[in-house]
Amino acid sequence: MKRRNRLYLALFVLLTIAVFVVVVMQGGGMTAETYRVQSQELEVTVRGEGMTRVIDRYVMTAPVSGQLQRISLLPGDEVEAGVSLFRISIPMETRQSRQVAEARLEAASARVQQIDGQLVEAREIVEQAERDLARMISLAEQDIVAPAELEQVERNASSSFLRLDVLKATLRAAKAEEQSAKALAPTNEATRENGGIDVSSPVTGHVLRITDRSARPVLAGEPIMDVADMQRLELIVDVLSEDALRIRSGNTVHISGWGEGMSVSGRVRYVEPAAFTKYSALGVEEQRVNVVIDLDRLPESIGDGFRADADIVVWSENDILTIPVSAMFREGEQWYVFVVADDLVERRAITPGSRSSMDAHVLDGLQEGDELIRYPSSEIADGVRIRR
Repeated sequence: MKRRNRLYLALFVLLTIAVFVVVVMQGGGMTAETYRVQSQELEVTVRGEGMTRVIDRYVMTAPVSGQLQRISLLPGDEVEAGVSLFRISIPMETRQSRQVAEARLEAASARVQQIDGQLVEAREIVEQAERDLARMISLAEQDIVAPAELEQVERNASSSFLRLDVLKATLRAAKAEEQSAKALAPTNEATRENGGIDVSSPVTGHVLRITDRSARPVLAGEPIMDVADMQRLELIVDVLSEDALRIRSGNTVHISGWGEGMSVSGRVRYVEPAAFTKYSALGVEEQRVNVVIDLDRLPESIGDGFRADADIVVWSENDILTIPVSAMFREGEQWYVFVVADDLVERRAITPGSRSSMDAHVLDGLQEGDELIRYPSSEIADGVRIRR
């Protein structure tokens, strides 16, 4: 009896499938969402998360040991270059502190001279790297040199540009330190009688952070506050090291994540040459690389350390055949789509090219105007009728 029930159940299922096939093949057909192949622009991007960072941050420290007077400024306050940020009262007998301040000024001046010399050398290296790169590009266009040699010259040029940028930033910091040291070095009789040293701002900008506003004893070299020009921001985005190989200086960047309708564009300044290890949210160890991006414009209220999403364009082309990635399926090494012709489905092999997360470039197998099944299900097959 049980065997007979199983047989009846199997026959019922087969009959249901047969009726479904007949209805689909000859009747009203299946309902499916379709898409017309068209030519449009396609961008391939590398997506990453990043944070804004001020380009020039000045960490103001106590030049000498003494008593820090209560700071009246608050984080976010605007300051002018040369205006006093805080004041440190020093004892009358701190001759050693004055000697330290004078020595600090001498060291800061020597540091500026040293970096000036390194900048001259770095500029010469950059000029030579630009000449080498231009020559190598010309040879590559004539197929005289291999692409690997061109990539090596591009990496060398990028490294020289990076070193020059780093030296420029180091020089700005050294000059700020020298300016601060100059303001502190004049420990003459008038300064000693006044009983303190005023530390002034090296730049016109904003107060970013204050360690402690309270009056308290401080030691020489102790950080007191950070000051920066908030109009000079950059975006630091970390990407996987394999994605970083496709990114070049000058690539366009679409920046979002700062609120509805607030979209900003930018340009890649350089890709840092050193990678670092980072664990993903799932605990997977990844090698990632920082990409430094210049913003084309600075939105209001955006400050230091603000999170953002960045889509770095690594490939783009106009007026090419594109289809949704969802319409493609793979069997072995071959890609296919379902084309609708006269309301009947036809499986067709295609050759895809570059693709984004949503769309793909079709090199062969389709023409503009072809109608595809956008989300093919397991019931879709050759000869199936599609109902509009």
